[in-house]
Amino acid sequence: MGSTSRCIVTISLSVWLCTASMPPAQATDTGPPEITGLDNIGVSYAAEKNLPNLSDAFIDTKPSSRQDEIAVGELGRDGGERTPIVSFAQEIADGQHGEIDSLLLWANGRLLFESYFRRGRINYP
Repeated sequence: MGSTSRCIVTISLSVWLCTASMPPAQATDTGPPEITGLDNIGVSYAAEKNLPNLSDAFIDTKPSSRQDEIAVGELGRDGGERTPIVSFAQEIADGQHGEIDSLLLWANGRLLFESYFRRGRINYP
């Protein structure tokens, strides 16, 4: 990334091992995985340990607007270097960097990249 770009990387880690039931994750062709039928009371770090792992990682270099006042852009076009970041995300998906649940990149005032692994969900902490 260029020296003029400011970038915030958020990595959410989870180390709990549990197989209790939770609402199913919905990974669709139109967006990132999220928990359906979830209310604000159901969202907690304690309950996160009950989320099932995703069957496939979700990696997106052009996040869609969710009409939530978070500006979005495209990795590579609006900041960042696409190839090394996507390669790193694939390494995370392959389990090479520990138990990482999500990786989001923000640069130049926009969300440019989002990815979810294991228990990562767009609507969960």
